[in-house]
Amino acid sequence: MKSSTVSLLALLLLFAVTPAQGQTHSDATREGAVLLAGGFAFSSQGYEHSDDRSTIVSIVPSVLAFVSPGFGLGADVSLSYIELVGSSSQTAIAIGPKAAYFFDSGSSTIPFLGAGAGYLSSFRGSGRAYTGYRLKIGGGLMLRKDHLGCIIEADYVLDTVEDVSSNTIMLTLGFAGLLY
Repeated sequence: MKSSTVSLLALLLLFAVTPAQGQTHSDATREGAVLLAGGFAFSSQGYEHSDDRSTIVSIVPSVLAFVSPGFGLGADVSLSYIELVGSSSQTAIAIGPKAAYFFDSGSSTIPFLGAGAGYLSSFRGSGRAYTGYRLKIGGGLMLRKDHLGCIIEADYVLDTVEDVSSNTIMLTLGFAGLLY
């Protein structure tokens, strides 16, 4: 599972850095533009060797600088509250780099694909911090009007903490500010 996720991330990045010839881009995704975004995510998480699921609510700010038309590099942060099976809960923070490609044809609806990796730290009621890493791949739509946008995104997230892996389908709805 981990090797297929890494392979998929590598293919996405390869595809993202080789844009189609002749593709038109709006100023919003041109080289030098910046995307500032913030979203609210809801997800359901499964665990290795278990049928149990947890509910997760997250705030997800990010920044992306376009280094070529449609292709941006940046950073993602995720602040999460996790309601675990039973009556316990935990909080988590994940931070790391991301890359995304926007299929911008000049219209107000712009589909995109993205991937990222990062450091993950979670805190349970005992106060002990558990650390690990996060891999994230997904895509969505940005509905844009001038310098503002609404983002709808779905991601597959693989978290590994203390040698235990969990998978999450994360749905995010948020807003974006475009600086160009």
